[in-house]
Amino acid sequence: MAERWERFYSGTVKYGRPFIGAAFRLEGEAPDLPDGRLVVAANHFSFIDPVMVGHAIERPMRYLAVQGVFDHSEFLAKLITRYGAVALRNEGVPLQAMRTARDHLVADGTVGIFPEGKRVAQWGEERAKLGASWLALKTGSPVLPVFIHGSQATLSVTNPQFRFVPVGLRFGEVIEPNFPVDREGMWQMAEEWERRMEGLAAQNPIAGKGVRFGRSQGVL
Repeated sequence: MAERWERFYSGTVKYGRPFIGAAFRLEGEAPDLPDGRLVVAANHFSFIDPVMVGHAIERPMRYLAVQGVFDHSEFLAKLITRYGAVALRNEGVPLQAMRTARDHLVADGTVGIFPEGKRVAQWGEERAKLGASWLALKTGSPVLPVFIHGSQATLSVTNPQFRFVPVGLRFGEVIEPNFPVDREGMWQMAEEWERRMEGLAAQNPIAGKGVRFGRSQGVL
């Protein structure tokens, strides 16, 4: 039986897809998802990024979010908790959060993470942290690179006010966890994610040519 957060997540995504797809003119190429456990690793410009990626992935996904997001407001904390978000504490190693995400992957779940570790003003200003690689190599999960275009124009470091803006998503081929299960292997996998993301960053889909997620042609 699905957990409470999964039922809430699935229901809100199902009924919110048409609105999200139209309001943000969300488009890109439909992702080719492998069966079973999966780490979804995206760049991070805006607070809307989890929503955009979540509406393009047709399965419930637990997100790892920094504690500061939970501290922003009581309403936001309750909302993202209902969506299954897991808090990463701001100081020290967030062992409990990583173990929760690991256990979800072992149960063939999907976990979303932003390897940059925080919202950034532009792609490339922060190197990838090891969280996504750690989860992938500890659980044998492939990593799906996702580049989000356009979200830097709303609820971001440079544009903090909310507004509806065009958002495009680019999904890369999954990175298989074929690296040594040690710190060096984790860095190698993180660097491979960065290389894949560089290619996706150069392929901005906001040109009216991609699949419109939330509309008749999309996976949503």
